[in-house]
Amino acid sequence: MNRFKASLFAATFVLLAAVVSTVTSRSARAGIPVTATPVRDVESGVRDRYQDNNATLLLASQAQGDFQFAGVPAGKRLVIEFVSSHAKLPPNQRPLVTITVSQGGVPMTHHIPLPQANLVDQVEMFGSQPLTLYADPGTTPFATFQRVGSTSGQAQCSVTISGHYVTL
Repeated sequence: MNRFKASLFAATFVLLAAVVSTVTSRSARAGIPVTATPVRDVESGVRDRYQDNNATLLLASQAQGDFQFAGVPAGKRLVIEFVSSHAKLPPNQRPLVTITVSQGGVPMTHHIPLPQANLVDQVEMFGSQPLTLYADPGTTPFATFQRVGSTSGQAQCSVTISGHYVTL
């Protein structure tokens, strides 16, 4: 019985020594080393940066207001990559903000999400979102601000869009 215990102990020791030897002899990396490949945006030199902001004020009894951004020049397409909005309304009202662009001659309306921030005294909501919208040459993108609920008191909203023009 002692001989069996001794051989079991020796076998465990040999197995442990083999595992330690294998682990310590390997390099810390797994697999083939990966090298970085530089990437260059070849279009960045031909892009014209774009950024515009506009706002509207709704007076008592007004439920909706539209406001325009700069028109898209001929020979260019506007690519909108980011939009942000801020709305301030009286209590118990909710904002609905959309941005409309024309693509292929068809108006496309996109909703801007505004998470709820305060509803106690005054409703104040902020939203921002990365996106990709396209506006055709010769068109004018615009935003619409609506308030859902009552139309009492003044409400205001601002929308900022940014992106770039692409030469066609």
